[in-house]
Amino acid sequence: MRQALTNARVVLPERVLEKATVLVEDECILAVEPERLGTASASVVDLEGRWLLPGIVDLHSDYVETLSEPRPGALFPRRFAAVQWDRICAMCGITTAYDSLLFATGEFGVRSVSGMKDLVEALETLKPLALVDHRLHLRYEVTDRASFEIVRELMAQDRVDLLSFNDHTPGQGQYPTFESYLNYCAGKYRMTEEQVRRKVLEKQEARADAPERMRALRELANACGIPIASHDDDSPRQVAGHAAQGVTIVEFPVTLEAAREARARGLKTMVGAPNLIRGGSTSGALRAIDALQAGVVDALCSDYLPSGMLASVFLLPRLSGCPLHEAANLVTLNPARMAGMTDRGAIRPGLRADLMAVEMCGEEPVVAATWVRGRQAFATRELTRLGTADEWALIGTEEGA
Repeated sequence: MRQALTNARVVLPERVLEKATVLVEDECILAVEPERLGTASASVVDLEGRWLLPGIVDLHSDYVETLSEPRPGALFPRRFAAVQWDRICAMCGITTAYDSLLFATGEFGVRSVSGMKDLVEALETLKPLALVDHRLHLRYEVTDRASFEIVRELMAQDRVDLLSFNDHTPGQGQYPTFESYLNYCAGKYRMTEEQVRRKVLEKQEARADAPERMRALRELANACGIPIASHDDDSPRQVAGHAAQGVTIVEFPVTLEAAREARARGLKTMVGAPNLIRGGSTSGALRAIDALQAGVVDALCSDYLPSGMLASVFLLPRLSGCPLHEAANLVTLNPARMAGMTDRGAIRPGLRADLMAVEMCGEEPVVAATWVRGRQAFATRELTRLGTADEWALIGTEEGA
């Protein structure tokens, strides 16, 4: 089936085309600004001046965990959470979602071995009916001995698409002090100070043999072709250590120095879209806008706010003056390439027809429609269909007469 998405402001990796047409055939983009012959017999959709962007590639979102436990102790069926997450992705223009699940036994609510295994199964069960492409970003808490074997098993079974090493031990990374860690655990998970102190002691003791577990997972990841990310690097020294562990992506660098070290070593960096929108990190770490203006950011991720990805694309040009197409690359082309995907992330002939039409509500962008592999997965309203290109041309001729 051919579709001609016309009268659109098409966002390419290097520029924006005004009043342009994108021709889609079956699952792929066939042409951008095609010749008249190429659109013959295509079903024409008039986007009426809306923006047309590639679908978002989100390498880190733990929102499905939130849907599983929206309040402390309020656990919902994992399949229920998976289905809601899939629909939210389509509504937000996220066409490739790296479902980020943290294996950290007994640490944060739903984040347990059994809870995460159930979520993995639920997300895999969903795939035949899913609106978007779901992939597994397995976040391994390096101090968690209990989940090591199941993590290794999932990787060996080719069920993991991105592995990241996480260390939430207080005194470094996201939690520079015990108090900051205590406040988070007490505020979000209602843990007592005694429970938190016990958990911290366990984590500190388990750090001794964490490098050995990381080495084993790194070797398996390399053998399976799984890219590896680090999390919350707070210093050049920590970045160097992670680079030695095979890391190629540094997500949420805590300091500008860490981000600069990552770029100097040829690693890719990723910061959170919510950080950009709020104007800062919830933990007082590096501001996304500062990292972006310093030129040390390769991609944005939604982290805990899936709707933040598209909003960031249109906010960043207002904050920094960067062209819209460069802002769009941060959530489309760049993350796709960072994860090793060359079949998506841009509006180019031959790539997957993962697309989103966007309209404006004042300064806020709103997804009007989402296509995944050329199939419409979401729409806020019926788009104007003009029949086939041949019929549309005939109408135009008659009106001109």
